[in-house]
Amino acid sequence: MKEYRVKIELLSDTMPGSGESVPGTIDSDIRYDAYGLPYMNAKTLKGHLREQMEMITAYSKEMADYPLRELLGASDKEAEKTQGRLKFTDVTLGDGIRSAIQNAIDTAEHNAAGKENRTVTANDIINALTLTTSYTSIDPSTGIVKDHSLRRERKLRKGLTFYSTLYFDQDGMSEEEVKKAEKLLDMSIRAIQHIGTHKSKGMGHVRCTVKPAEEKGI
Repeated sequence: MKEYRVKIELLSDTMPGSGESVPGTIDSDIRYDAYGLPYMNAKTLKGHLREQMEMITAYSKEMADYPLRELLGASDKEAEKTQGRLKFTDVTLGDGIRSAIQNAIDTAEHNAAGKENRTVTANDIINALTLTTSYTSIDPSTGIVKDHSLRRERKLRKGLTFYSTLYFDQDGMSEEEVKKAEKLLDMSIRAIQHIGTHKSKGMGHVRCTVKPAEEKGI
């Protein structure tokens, strides 16, 4: 089992999409934990990777007809479910920043219990790392805003960097097969340029890279 590190840099504000909402406040929310730290689930990353791998194997002679099912397992559209060789963790902020924020909140809660002023809350973290935007729909026949069309979305701020750990089960594979799979993985990860909701409109612009976990610089 070989371990890799996937790095995702947000080059624009990004709305990963979660299916969550905050009634009366946010119509489309992101995922975040009890500390207010945003994250994307592993399935989101895997879905974007599958999309790029399918594109590359369809148009690259070198990778033509590569057995993606072996790497990624069955897709959601397939009736028979199988596990692939690639496994992902959830996509989170770096370990250092997460630890610092968690410690700051835990310390603040401890101080609050001792009746000292709490200085950091999970809500503070959410507000610092995200922004909320509002949208309305315009009636094309009148040029007037449609009734009840106001929608609010929470987005991740441009400039944040997220990471996922990827595990590659290479058991039973030849050295040549491993090298080809690694090349396809690298090509596909780098090909991911947009993620999340509204990516077809140019939003969610990202830079993705992948390296073996033991290498420095990611």
